[in-house]
Amino acid sequence: MEEKVAILGVLVIAALGLSAWLVVESGVGGAAAQPYQACCCNILAGDPLEGRTLVRSQVQTFADNCMAACGRYAGQGKVFPQEGLCVVNP
Repeated sequence: MEEKVAILGVLVIAALGLSAWLVVESGVGGAAAQPYQACCCNILAGDPLEGRTLVRSQVQTFADNCMAACGRYAGQGKVFPQEGLCVVNP
């Protein structure tokens, strides 16, 4: 009887270790597979006759490119996307 309890205990510990390993591996793999990038969206807003304003917006995204990431600002004016941080792009 003691041998059966010992074997069951070892199997339970092995199952817990295996499930913990699977949880950790699946959590780490998903983040590494996504292309993460930073984009600086330059928006030239306003009326050309009354004066325009340049607005810069920093976007960090999983989008394929910066044009797709800055597309949300298309209704606010002319959009000029740049790769990288706005601080780096003067």
